[in-house]
Amino acid sequence: ALARQTPVAARRLISFLSQSPLVLEGADHAFYQAFLKALARGAQQLERDLRRGVPPQWRLNAAVALCFAGLCCEGIQPILRRATRVLSRELDRQIMADGGHRSRDPRFAMELLLDLLPLRQSYLSRSVEPPAALLGAIDRMLPLLRLLRHADASLSHFNGMGATAADHLATLLIYDGALAQPMMHAPNSGYERLEGGRIVIVADVGAPPPLPYSLNAGAGCLSFEMSSGPQRIVINCGLPASGPELRRL
Repeated sequence: ALARQTPVAARRLISFLSQSPLVLEGADHAFYQAFLKALARGAQQLERDLRRGVPPQWRLNAAVALCFAGLCCEGIQPILRRATRVLSRELDRQIMADGGHRSRDPRFAMELLLDLLPLRQSYLSRSVEPPAALLGAIDRMLPLLRLLRHADASLSHFNGMGATAADHLATLLIYDGALAQPMMHAPNSGYERLEGGRIVIVADVGAPPPLPYSLNAGAGCLSFEMSSGPQRIVINCGLPASGPELRRL
């Protein structure tokens, strides 16, 4: 069932945790206990998913959610320790040296960063040292988003990326410094950026991602996008934001 898929369960757990002050305000004891049991069931499901094996991106989703649970809930430090180990291992495996994810999917990288940044803050808020893999992944991933960004504040439409939520991207790039310059070459991820005056070209020059990571990969090798200032001139069709479950033929 869709509700039990690992990414859905991970997002549900994170949402429950982030909205818990509102949900629990004025709640009676019975509701409070039921809410805690729902959190526990969600965490247990994600741990089972990690043990039985799920796609690589889903492992990251589960590890992030379990780290949030371990930091936000008292008395489940063993979950935090296990989840931190899994998170570190998966970030080292999946985030390449140039900051790209092995799926080559800008959407997944952007959504992952939207979770990793508050997760880093959660570690610090609880006076727990964030894992080095988390800090390193964030530092590598932010510059790559600038490589893929056009002047209209949208990301190039490659391998699963569709319309960009401008507020999401703006939020992320604040952490990279407002005046930071984009990297021009991403040899591991297979993307190149060319600039001349107002003209920007972003090209996909990489091979298809490995099969386990190709959930949203498109047949777009050697495709490119071109913009002049805020005007997009050549653009790929991308993947609809409302339908990431759709697959390329």
